[in-house]
Amino acid sequence: MTSLKRAFACIGLEGNVSVCSQLFGFRRKKVPLDPTGAIAKVSIRQQIQSLRNLQFNLNIIAVGSDLFSDGHDMQLDYTIYRLRQIYAQVGVAVGCVQNYYVPVAEALGHQYIGTEDAMKFMTHKWRVANDGISVFIPFVMSIPREGGSGTILGKSPVGGPCEGENTDDDELNGSVVVMSGDEQTAAAIAHEVGHYLGLEHRDEPNNVMFPTVGSNPRQRSQLNEEQGETIRQHCLIRAGCLLLFS
Repeated sequence: MTSLKRAFACIGLEGNVSVCSQLFGFRRKKVPLDPTGAIAKVSIRQQIQSLRNLQFNLNIIAVGSDLFSDGHDMQLDYTIYRLRQIYAQVGVAVGCVQNYYVPVAEALGHQYIGTEDAMKFMTHKWRVANDGISVFIPFVMSIPREGGSGTILGKSPVGGPCEGENTDDDELNGSVVVMSGDEQTAAAIAHEVGHYLGLEHRDEPNNVMFPTVGSNPRQRSQLNEEQGETIRQHCLIRAGCLLLFS
């Protein structure tokens, strides 16, 4: 089998690397629990083989990180687990997942987000300067939903940073999502990452890009080939690691 060292190098990791925290992206350094009670399984071999596919990298940035509990970290780990399954449907892998932490002492009050201006500030202040999609997770977010009841779960600029797309200081410079339970958080982050990769809303209730989560967010997990083609053309999609499997 391809050496782990070569697999790590393919996704930009060097030195002493943790399989659970960096190859798989799990903050807690272990496989997360599936909230349905099913046994969650990961395979080093399958993850390395997935790197043959087109892929995108992720930065998960916890703002107010010292307020996050073990349960919050488990939600984020489960989200990464689900993201790999969802985007694999269209032949796209989640490559390197890097976790970043902004403690309360450095968060400038942005562990609590109540306005879109605060979201924009956060995404410019702490965006990671690499080729990954930055997903910001404030400890609390309460922004009224436009034209409806309740609050938003997340927001992203459609198309992200590609040339001619949302590159000025008035736009979000990443995705922002608030944690709201295992399945809902996973559905919300998959949805906002989809926006960042160029996807618009869809009418099919089981599609990742359906505009509302609904009563069963786990079912909102489908992507179709048309959406896959849009994703594969995005500027942040990286080539597969073909040399690993020559």
